[in-house]
Amino acid sequence: MKRKKQLIIAGAVLCLLAAAWGFYLYNKPRSGVNALQADTSITADSLYSHFAGNEQQANQLFGNKVVEVSGVVALVQPGQQGASVILAAKNDMGGGINCSLASGQQADNLLVGQPVKIKGRCTGYLMDVNLVDAVFVNRK
Repeated sequence: MKRKKQLIIAGAVLCLLAAAWGFYLYNKPRSGVNALQADTSITADSLYSHFAGNEQQANQLFGNKVVEVSGVVALVQPGQQGASVILAAKNDMGGGINCSLASGQQADNLLVGQPVKIKGRCTGYLMDVNLVDAVFVNRK
């Protein structure tokens, strides 16, 4: 009986430790890309054509990696959780690079047609190539 009680207590302690670890990981803040070195530097046209041509291969090259993209601003979309900047890409489908800016990044004085260089984590391709936690490297 004593052995059974010890096993139940040990199991309960392990469950509590696992729950605490899961809670910690769930609430852990995401690491931004500001301090990270870019894995690749590429133009918006080239990045979009990689994904439009062969999405699976492009995901292997750029997926979940920090990418520095240079291009021309096509659209600035303000939002509640931060702004999004769309970089134009020359293609027949009208897609581009959708950069969701990290908190603290301002796009207020950004003009359509302005050349910029943005660094962010590439999360894949829907209608646009998506970069999250994007920060401005420079504004020309």
